[in-house]
Amino acid sequence: MDIKKNPWFSVFRDVSQVRKRIFCFPYAGGGPIAFRRWPYKLPEDVQMCAVHLPGREHRLREDPFTRMEPLLDALCEAIEPHLDRPFVFFGHSMGGLVSFELARLMRKRGMPLPTHLSISSFRAPQHSSVIPGLHKLSDEALIDKLRSLNGTPEWVLQNSELMEMILPTIQADFELCDAYSYEEHEPFDFSISAFGGRDDHLISEESVKAWAIHTNADFSYELFPGGHFYIHTSSRNTVLGKLSEQLQDD
Repeated sequence: MDIKKNPWFSVFRDVSQVRKRIFCFPYAGGGPIAFRRWPYKLPEDVQMCAVHLPGREHRLREDPFTRMEPLLDALCEAIEPHLDRPFVFFGHSMGGLVSFELARLMRKRGMPLPTHLSISSFRAPQHSSVIPGLHKLSDEALIDKLRSLNGTPEWVLQNSELMEMILPTIQADFELCDAYSYEEHEPFDFSISAFGGRDDHLISEESVKAWAIHTNADFSYELFPGGHFYIHTSSRNTVLGKLSEQLQDD
């Protein structure tokens, strides 16, 4: 199957000869559009595939997942036809956790694995959440929380009709994270990078560095100017430079 015809992925730039792929996993409530500008800052022979989960953008009418296991099963099936090239994973916030657990399930099933995993703005999974129960907040309280995270434009937060459409997906994503239960397994043999925002009050530097135990290979971590959504600030180009370096490695 042509990946551009797969509803689970969005490709924003055509690549004539694909050398590598990078699969980008969005944050809670986010969709492929969060990564729409990224392909133009990556190597020309790299195909960026933004993961498109149900319940957002053109999959808005589909029910979002509220549990990790069925989501991973569906993702495994969706991604398997597109592992004919070397690939890396990048996940931001909830997307970091999903990409990590997807790699674990792919290893269990004997599927090809990423050559590198980059986790952004998510604590190492053996650390407890600092804000459990977000999906139980009232709509008004949840909107206030989203405003404090600076990841959603104010015009969106103030559009009651739009928020009525997207809040159920955000709540479902938060429920998925709350219901997640970490299990200890063997570390990966590929390298891992962990990124975070220096001003992120949700994710401590300690919990970013704690990703190190999940790889037997190289580990690096870096904090960038900005908060939880530093990838939507001027720090984005620096992050894309880091990813480009990883994608140039054979």
